[in-house]
Amino acid sequence: MKAIILFFSSFFILLYNLGNQSLYPWDEAWYASIARNIVRGGSLLDLNYNSFPYWDHPPLGFWSIALSFKLLGIGEFSARLPMVLFASLSVVVIFLIGQKLKDLWVGLSAAVILFSSRWFLLRARSANLDILLLLCQLLVFYFSYNPKRLRDLYLLWFFFGLGLLSKSVIMVTLLPLVFLSTYQFVKNNKLKKGEWFGVAAIFVFPILSWYGFNTIRYGLPFLNRNILMVGLRRAETTGLSWSAFSQTMLYFRSAVHKWYLPFLSSLFLSIFLLERRQIRQVLFYLFLVSFPYLLSAETQIWHLIPVMAPMALLVSLVAFEIIDTILPVFKGTLLAIFILIAIFSFNSYWPSIFALPKAVSNEARLALIAKKSDLPLLVEDRTYLPAVIFYADKKIKPVYDRKVIENEPRPFQLLTRDFLLSNLKNYEVVSQTGDYVLILVK
Repeated sequence: MKAIILFFSSFFILLYNLGNQSLYPWDEAWYASIARNIVRGGSLLDLNYNSFPYWDHPPLGFWSIALSFKLLGIGEFSARLPMVLFASLSVVVIFLIGQKLKDLWVGLSAAVILFSSRWFLLRARSANLDILLLLCQLLVFYFSYNPKRLRDLYLLWFFFGLGLLSKSVIMVTLLPLVFLSTYQFVKNNKLKKGEWFGVAAIFVFPILSWYGFNTIRYGLPFLNRNILMVGLRRAETTGLSWSAFSQTMLYFRSAVHKWYLPFLSSLFLSIFLLERRQIRQVLFYLFLVSFPYLLSAETQIWHLIPVMAPMALLVSLVAFEIIDTILPVFKGTLLAIFILIAIFSFNSYWPSIFALPKAVSNEARLALIAKKSDLPLLVEDRTYLPAVIFYADKKIKPVYDRKVIENEPRPFQLLTRDFLLSNLKNYEVVSQTGDYVLILVK
């Protein structure tokens, strides 16, 4: 019953004003365009963006957005709705993990901490993939902790495989946790050949379709892009450095806001609680999901969403381990303190996350005007390209060099910045919003 209340409370709060703002370029509009292509008869396996194959991330998130489009129509609300659902499920799963690790108090506190973390809320209301990855990681951790039945082992490997379909292959960092849990299970429960096959099949079959299809069709370029460049961040990893580490911690502080100092305190205090298995397990989980970002100078704030789950678990677990030792009668008071911090957090987030007025962005407004014309549309400025592609609903030709404009057969439309118009001739301004301008080049 408590899990159901947590789910619906989270779900309806996150729904508030969900479709008020236009989709943001990079990555919301980007991902929504890919999902729309699926709905309009595109392949479930051969993802497409602006008429080119898309390889950066696997299809699970795009399938969920496409299903939402299919059921509710294509728009901002339906694009973001799946992540609201996954975020609400994440709150429930972290509550269940807290119960499994210790008790109800830890579960409730962890749920409160995760749900009131700033960037969890931001990404939960966005058509991105981070919350889906977080949910898959939480499910893997849940079933990895003290699995007792064969079903637990099946679900552990199933959600691990599902996670590999959520966002690049970053989920692979949890492989040591999965292996260790499997080893401990097998040590106590001898598996038959058929059961081994079942474990392998439930892991391989979900990921084989997309990875197998694209590997056969595109070969090494696909694997290099998806696994090495995006998933394992080959192009970004520069080795451990103090500047990269301090920048990542600064991002994390902003991402979790009021929970940053409690997290650092819990991290320090956990040293004195290492004899407790659940503390070691959460620290191991924290290490596995965070170390790839500590090694990269290119880590962005949204990359740290998965780190919020072990952070929430560690803060609540350490706090209640200590209160149990000192003053167990104050458990309710401690939970009340966590809820009070969450309320203060919400009070500061509400204007910038939930109370946004209904608005159409400049690039979306001009793209909708351009959509009415059958003329080709060129876009000069990649910063808002995905939003133009989504709202113009046509193939867009990006302009990387002014020679493209000179050589393009006329007439055509061009969406650009007004300060870039000085060298252009024979054009007519169709519409302008701010410094964005849509012109007809004759």
